[in-house]
Amino acid sequence: MEDFLSRHELQLYGMSFPQELHEMLYTKLTNETFDSGSFFSISQHVNENNEFLSQEVLSAYDIPVNSQVILIDHAWTTRIASLRDTLQNNYKLLNRLKSMVKIRGEKFELHPSQDPVKIFEDFCMDFDDQGLNEVPVVMEGTLGLSLWGNNFESIGQIESVLSGLKALWLNENPISKDEQGLFMYFEQFYPDIEILNSKFTSSASEWAMKYVSNSLDLASVIELDLSDREISRASPSILGMCPNVVTLDISRNKLTAEWETALFQCSTLKKLKVDNMQEDWAWRNLKRFAGLKYINEWDTEKGKPELVDHVIAKMWAYFNCYRLSTQSTYDENAVWYILDEFGSSILHSDAPNCKLMPFLYYSDTGDSITYSLLWPIKNIRKGEIIYRDFLPNVTEQEFRSYRLCPWFQIPQHDAFLALSNWHKTLAKSPFTDEFLEIPPLHEEPIELPLRIATDLEFFENSLTDKKFALTDADNAQVLWTRTKVIDPKAFVNDKYLNQFPYETCIVMKNMLAQTVQKAAQVPWFPLSFDLNHEFSAFMGEYLQRQKSGQDNHWIIKPINMSRGIDCVITNSLDFVSRLIETGPKIAQKYIERPFLLDGRKNDMRFIVLLKSVQPLSLYIYNHFWIRSANVQYTLSHTHHFSYETHFTVMNYSGHIMRHIKDHEFVSKFENSTNQPWATAQGKIYKAIKELFTIACRDGKMHREKSRAIYGIDIILDSNLEPQILEVNFCPDCERAVKYYPEFTNQVFNCLFFGSTDGVTEL
Repeated sequence: MEDFLSRHELQLYGMSFPQELHEMLYTKLTNETFDSGSFFSISQHVNENNEFLSQEVLSAYDIPVNSQVILIDHAWTTRIASLRDTLQNNYKLLNRLKSMVKIRGEKFELHPSQDPVKIFEDFCMDFDDQGLNEVPVVMEGTLGLSLWGNNFESIGQIESVLSGLKALWLNENPISKDEQGLFMYFEQFYPDIEILNSKFTSSASEWAMKYVSNSLDLASVIELDLSDREISRASPSILGMCPNVVTLDISRNKLTAEWETALFQCSTLKKLKVDNMQEDWAWRNLKRFAGLKYINEWDTEKGKPELVDHVIAKMWAYFNCYRLSTQSTYDENAVWYILDEFGSSILHSDAPNCKLMPFLYYSDTGDSITYSLLWPIKNIRKGEIIYRDFLPNVTEQEFRSYRLCPWFQIPQHDAFLALSNWHKTLAKSPFTDEFLEIPPLHEEPIELPLRIATDLEFFENSLTDKKFALTDADNAQVLWTRTKVIDPKAFVNDKYLNQFPYETCIVMKNMLAQTVQKAAQVPWFPLSFDLNHEFSAFMGEYLQRQKSGQDNHWIIKPINMSRGIDCVITNSLDFVSRLIETGPKIAQKYIERPFLLDGRKNDMRFIVLLKSVQPLSLYIYNHFWIRSANVQYTLSHTHHFSYETHFTVMNYSGHIMRHIKDHEFVSKFENSTNQPWATAQGKIYKAIKELFTIACRDGKMHREKSRAIYGIDIILDSNLEPQILEVNFCPDCERAVKYYPEFTNQVFNCLFFGSTDGVTEL
């Protein structure tokens, strides 16, 4: 027991595991005791056709607080990079997960939102659930009458109030047991009624369309929900009454041939929401639609999704994650796991009665295995539903309600409002080159040789110019280090340093986005959101793009890592919300149509030399580096997790590196585009100059004895316009030294002695 605690005490303390359960936990781990069935049962819910809807976990007995710990096995553990391939090649696992992702049923509203004011609200009367069997008094001019949940058995009981009605609800009345007969009667004798029991009658026309769209101006309707309306009863010509509809929901409807033709001819339709059976029909007939962009959430240009894609889309509501770390190492990529069927059936509550946490067990034999631990944090009564918190310790200040979107429907209005408020914080004007009036750069004579201390081996081996001498930190005039300086005192000493104060405004990805987007509207920076501080605004942007049928692929990046580490390409809002749990991230609009060379994505690394902030003195190394993907570019669902399709940094990832020198790239570029490289290069140089002008304008980065080089990563889009992706502090220049032996001498001579050999001033 002592050995067990010595190996696990810190882990148990971190999850607030009760001390009184330590011995029970040790015993169950040692004996591999999985006894959830002794304390809990699973209750299933079915519909009227006995079809499975969802299930939940119930307590079989009274369970006092902190009296039991239950081991829960993990059905599957994976990393994002191998997720799809593993499922594709393991049909047994895929089918198990196919069943598991249905356990909790469909999403429902987290906080039921207030319905928007209906345009005909003043002309409708509601007598729901009042036990009526006699007709109520109905005001003259009433267009809609709801008698839902009463005791009316015949039309004769309500006939006196039917004249003039456009909509009537008789749901859950004895009269509605024969709904087909009810519709036939009303369609024959009361043709003015266009909506009956929420469904269209054969008379449905302009009034019905205004009612379901909640708009008097049908030409302004771009999003239309016709789900579960039995639209086949109505003439398909009513679809033409909304000539500008972009998003249409026809799920839970049967389509006639006439309705299918009307849908095919809807020229403005970009997104079609359908149920499972209709989805197959839509894909089979995709070419017959005038311009359909999305079927449900699937981009039609990327191909029909397979079973594995449907499973992955729902898995983010069932995944959990953790990172492995020690005192000296930190796992670069999170571990994702799915609990077994019992664990996956436990529901969410903001006030849970149990706590569930992952636990890495190191056995006496030295083996390690991960379980999850479940224990009661409240007294639980027999038959009580078991709840846990899906987002433990996440507060509303951290967008808790929004981040519950994988499990619940979140009111969209709040997200759109957050986006609107976020836009108010951004710059409204384009870039201008206004700068503070600053005297010319004055450089004091430097004692030769210039003594430099560095922890970068490739600089040590390549700095051969006699004007420089390598020494230790105490005797150095220049400190050139890969370690980020945090202590402000380092900036007030008399040594040169390869860092500028406040340079985090460009080298931290979230700060770079803030620096640029709040300073000016520029064409060279992709739309970006700091997910830890702007997730609600990001959700608003995502939903807005989804609503209008725009591309919704995003690249999610850690704010302080490079080389493509822990980066993900996705068009799933649920996935993005879960990625926040793995550490601080930004969401940047993915360049979905990049310039391709030989069909592959590529980007460029430029080395920029910052000599002075006030005045701005900026140079760029004349050679640049091309990084190329290994696989032909596609945004197909099958390649979302393919590193070699979307990423270009191969020399650290164990993949084959396709090296091409800049002059070869320029030749291929000009041959494939019939445009001079000088035009694109001019735009790139202009964008870099504007970036540093914005960053240095307020003077906070100024320090006379700072000199720095930065790696600027740039991609060209299909229109050959540059996009600045990120700025890297103290970039790895090993390849630069390998291919251009004078690189280090040229860089240091520029920064300290004003030489322009090998560089260009911006």
